[in-house]
Amino acid sequence: MTCSYDRKPMPFSVNTLVVSLLGVALMSACASTGKFFSIDPAKEIYYKDGRVAYLASCHSVAWGPCLEKAGLVCRNAGYTVLEKSDQRSYGEENKELVFVCDGKPDAPPLSSAAAPKALFPAAD
Repeated sequence: MTCSYDRKPMPFSVNTLVVSLLGVALMSACASTGKFFSIDPAKEIYYKDGRVAYLASCHSVAWGPCLEKAGLVCRNAGYTVLEKSDQRSYGEENKELVFVCDGKPDAPPLSSAAAPKALFPAAD
């Protein structure tokens, strides 16, 4: 008496599994260091006339990411753009935006590194 059975192929190979796991590990490492999913905050500088201003650097084709940084810093006070520069090198677009807040924001500037608040606070 011989035993035989039809062996069904697995839907994925071991190589596919290993590559997938390595990809997930790499993405989670980038996310935990803030290199992949975060926005670098604008830097506080002194402008030519001595005013406190901010410098937002963006690696983007459009100005949107730099303007978002200005909005994060100035919040509801608004901002005025003092200078813009656009540089292209080796196929990358680098933009710099220098701005000042129009007034004092009602809330402190948001930081991209700030941890989000819990949706459901712990019960006492």
